[in-house]
Amino acid sequence: MAEEKKAVDTAKTHKEKPKKEKGKVGKFFADLKSERKKITWFSKKDTLKSSGLVIGVLVVCAIVIFGVDWCFAQLIALLAKLS
Repeated sequence: MAEEKKAVDTAKTHKEKPKKEKGKVGKFFADLKSERKKITWFSKKDTLKSSGLVIGVLVVCAIVIFGVDWCFAQLIALLAKLS
């Protein structure tokens, strides 16, 4: 019986705040805040490594495309001379 009385007393002291009705805009910003808390960001080290890898791959792809383009340009120039 003492436990029931204690449970009732704690329920009275921890009254829940009545929730306000939110419009669509208010709900949007509340959801936005909730979702922002779930974001996990990479460390600075991981970000730099990933960025370096992307830049490296871009440079390699650019060199390959340049090489293929140059070869085709030379081939077309050679074919133009033959005709």
